[in-house]
Amino acid sequence: MPVAPASPLGRLLPRRAEQQVRAALRDTRVVLINGARQSGKSTLVQVVGAALDAQWRNLDRSVVRNAASSAAMRCNSSW
Repeated sequence: MPVAPASPLGRLLPRRAEQQVRAALRDTRVVLINGARQSGKSTLVQVVGAALDAQWRNLDRSVVRNAASSAAMRCNSSW
């Protein structure tokens, strides 16, 4: 079993979701992680992102969410 990384919150428990995110990133550039409040989504992204030197975006802020939506609409209109 892999050793959980250090966290300012204490020891993190390994989870199946981490392996699923890593598997999804092998063949997909964008992975959506959605879930209930306070369930560890941001921590999961930070752990996986740091290990893969990946960038991540948080769509909680409306300005970032609108920019992502606009970019997606521009991409779809060229098809």
